[in-house]
Amino acid sequence: MKKFLLFLVVLGGLTAGVAYYSNNALFESLPKTEATVNLAKETIIQHPNWKDTIVPLEGNRIRRKNGSDHGAIQNITPNTFEIVWDRWDIEIYRLNPETNIYHLEGKRKKEAK
Repeated sequence: MKKFLLFLVVLGGLTAGVAYYSNNALFESLPKTEATVNLAKETIIQHPNWKDTIVPLEGNRIRRKNGSDHGAIQNITPNTFEIVWDRWDIEIYRLNPETNIYHLEGKRKKEAK
């Protein structure tokens, strides 16, 4: 009985090890995705009514280089981010990889405080 229990423990450990290493090998074989949104530098954004560069400030704050608008960045994904403008609604921008410019993809209302 002791040998049988020892066998089960060893078998369980081996199975767990095989599963762990095969999953890691699977994830390492997938294409790498890097976050292309780097808000530590100036970033060009395209709105239907204007095109400008956003300049990073302290924390997650930004400002338009050629405008007086300020806001905060949130919900950063590899190719998108949202700007919560101080005076406007929330805008979602998506990267066009061919031009390296973020275009307005959508808007949503701010939650009432």
